[in-house]
Amino acid sequence: MKAALLLLTAVTVAFTGPKKPIKSRPSIASVDRNAIAPDPDNGGLKLASGFGALVFADNLGKARHIAVDNEGTVFVKLEKLNDGKGIAELTDSNGDGRADQTLMFGNNTGTGAAIYNNYLYASSDTSVYRYKLTNGKVLETTPAEPIVSGLTLQRQHASKSLAISPDGKLFVNFGAPSNACQEKDRQKGSKGMDPCPILEEYGGIWQFDANKLNQHKADGKRYATGIRNAVALDWNTATNTLYALQHGRDNLNNWVVYLLTSIAPNSLPKKCSW
Repeated sequence: MKAALLLLTAVTVAFTGPKKPIKSRPSIASVDRNAIAPDPDNGGLKLASGFGALVFADNLGKARHIAVDNEGTVFVKLEKLNDGKGIAELTDSNGDGRADQTLMFGNNTGTGAAIYNNYLYASSDTSVYRYKLTNGKVLETTPAEPIVSGLTLQRQHASKSLAISPDGKLFVNFGAPSNACQEKDRQKGSKGMDPCPILEEYGGIWQFDANKLNQHKADGKRYATGIRNAVALDWNTATNTLYALQHGRDNLNNWVVYLLTSIAPNSLPKKCSW
């Protein structure tokens, strides 16, 4: 299946209260989701009963993280440049659930994307930067403002996923440039180092100030450690808590399976954290 952004909705969901008329550029709250029809094949997905899906956008390239502002603009960070640009700005102007306007901008590839204080924050593998939003869009003349820069480009796990708390704390992943902190990386039988020296600078989440320009690694502080690579971060406003999706180490299924022979085969882990 071609790479595409899919909009997944429960087809039985309905908004309560008066419906707002669809404007030329509807906000998220004003769209009548009952009027959005799923694709006949649900965008190529197999879904449980009561759910539907549609292709929101296609042919963007390798998408990483997505951020949606209050006006409904969808920003997609790309792993590889598409026609020389690294961020896609998608707009559904008529409220049918499908993007009908696409603007490409930015010359950095990368992963992270987040909306905070009327700015779009994004990351490359060596920096975090932001764009001022004007009516939910990044204007052609809007420059990228550096928030954190000069980060070392790692050979492994270099992506800088990010999240921002309501009070302006910027959390950035610094993945470990190693599989499992072995004496010889990715070599079967090589022992792990204890303590792991990599954890001094990597394998964790660092905190910066989302409102301050021109920061460097030394300006941040280590917020959490022992996380091999947090491929996604998000802030839970209900519990005031940071959540991280951990990408565990490789090769457990074929390197140390002999240590797990007493466990039922269907319960053997394929991945494990540091």
